[in-house]
Amino acid sequence: MSKIVCLGNAVWDRVFEMEKTPRQPTKYFATGYFENGGGIAATAAVACVRLGAQAVLISRLGDDSNGTLIRNELMQWGVDVSGIHIFANTQSSHAVIHVDSEGERQITVFRDSKCPASPDWLNASVLEGADCLLCDTSWPEGALWLIAEAKKRHIPTVLDLDLGASRMDELVAQGDHLAFSLPGLRLFTQQHEIADALKTAQKKTKGAVYVTCGAQGCYWLDGNEVRHAPAFSVRCVDTTGAGDVFHGALAVAIAEKRPTCEAIRFANAVAALKCTREGGRKGIPDRQQLAQFVGQHA
Repeated sequence: MSKIVCLGNAVWDRVFEMEKTPRQPTKYFATGYFENGGGIAATAAVACVRLGAQAVLISRLGDDSNGTLIRNELMQWGVDVSGIHIFANTQSSHAVIHVDSEGERQITVFRDSKCPASPDWLNASVLEGADCLLCDTSWPEGALWLIAEAKKRHIPTVLDLDLGASRMDELVAQGDHLAFSLPGLRLFTQQHEIADALKTAQKKTKGAVYVTCGAQGCYWLDGNEVRHAPAFSVRCVDTTGAGDVFHGALAVAIAEKRPTCEAIRFANAVAALKCTREGGRKGIPDRQQLAQFVGQHA
């Protein structure tokens, strides 16, 4: 069994199902509502567990009701939460999500700026036996510290690079597998075309550079050549968490030493299946479900 260490954000999501995403400052009425855990690294950790790996989550939570909900749900999924640190007088991250009738979502996230940024409570022993380290960019101080420790141990690192990140140049320079969202890549490189943006990002790292593009699939650089793996076609119910799940699956594939093209197809399939059910986690497949799905799309 592979061991994946995931560092980053854990969130409590409150999801409103709508005919259309709100656009105007007025009152709207939801057609449905539910709550569940979210967050980039946390959802990636759940994906790792669903795919048969051991996942340890390192995250920062507040001493509030949202933090309790987040931690309890992660334990129910089988994620090792021993790396979660609880801070007094701090609010846990939480989000309001609007999902429209086509499954597209709009997310408003709150992260408490009072949450301490120092990584002085981290312990490198969490990396013992690890086959891959996955970090989002919500806590760059912690990510940079643990990436440095992973390098000492020759553990490959995957970075989920999205909007809202700070210290991106430092993170990109240190990562082994840099998987951008398309908005994140465009913001980082100031390039609109995918090929130009990937090549600009590649100049700032020795790692492999990828970009996820939703229904368009994933593009990456193979030397100086841009390669593409299309997304799987599914009936989309909810895209929330699809990128997080992709990154978790990519980390598992890298831990299993799969070739790049195979690893991306694997991650694309896992993310596609996630989109067939509401919420960020209910649709994440196990290995049997994944094998059946991929077999149908051979």
